[in-house]
Amino acid sequence: MMIKFKFNTTRRAPRRAPARDTGTERGRGLASLYAYLRKQRIRRTQPGAMQRLGWSILWGLATVALLWCSGRWAMRVLLFENPRYNLAHVDIEVVGKIPRHQVLEWAQIPAGANLLGLRLGEIHGRLASQSAVGFAEVRRVMPNRLQIRVTERRPAARLLTTGGVELAEDDVYYIIDRQGMVMRPRPGEDFRHLPEISGANLMDVVVGTRVKGAEVFAALNLLTLMEASPMWTEFDRIGIDVSRENLLHARLGKEARVVFSPDPAVMPEQLRRLEVILSYCQRGRQKLATADLTVERNVPVTFVAVGG
Repeated sequence: MMIKFKFNTTRRAPRRAPARDTGTERGRGLASLYAYLRKQRIRRTQPGAMQRLGWSILWGLATVALLWCSGRWAMRVLLFENPRYNLAHVDIEVVGKIPRHQVLEWAQIPAGANLLGLRLGEIHGRLASQSAVGFAEVRRVMPNRLQIRVTERRPAARLLTTGGVELAEDDVYYIIDRQGMVMRPRPGEDFRHLPEISGANLMDVVVGTRVKGAEVFAALNLLTLMEASPMWTEFDRIGIDVSRENLLHARLGKEARVVFSPDPAVMPEQLRRLEVILSYCQRGRQKLATADLTVERNVPVTFVAVGG
């Protein structure tokens, strides 16, 4: 018996090695990845997801608005409308002669106002804007007390806009402090005991502001130096005329007339020379008539004639 075997003679194609990655195939891969990601994005942003996102935003805004309104209501009821914090006491401390009722008038504090509702900055601004006030402080003291501390400006001299070194008889004058702040005397106040600064430019003198004239500040500096000198108590009246540029004409007592330079660098030396001249007058029992201290050497000095 003969058996025949039939074999398939079809030859399989040899397996090819994987093709190398080329630029074209890489571009196709990136395009496919982009298409896949875009498809996923479209799926995530379907109308249902967008609606849920909108509701979330709406509820978040509603929560914030509710918290804000409830917070304002709580602050208004618990603090600003709470009678516990209604103003009951105003403590006023004044360094100077300013009356208490005048400070209250300047501060303009409503009666029975809520302490937390008061704007301390505005109260301080109204007090500090007054020419007679040099320093002001406003503080809250819980639960219902307000403290005000005011320091009055200390006048240093009378300020007149008329020139000359003779005694001024005009009743209308200003007062000025060491910082050059111009003020008006209050009714009933008399400052005729203060030194006088005369001859200031009327355009430079405005109540409630600092004077602009350089000679006026030089005169204030001279008065400050003279106050620390023994000659301050030797003369009953002192006046300085600033009407001339770069010169200060001082009146010491009723007879002595002395010329100073407004330069602050030489002013102490000028006062030292004046002290020497006055000491000489005391030893010789003479009275000073005139002296020009702007001259560095051989200072010209005249004396009151005997029997004059």
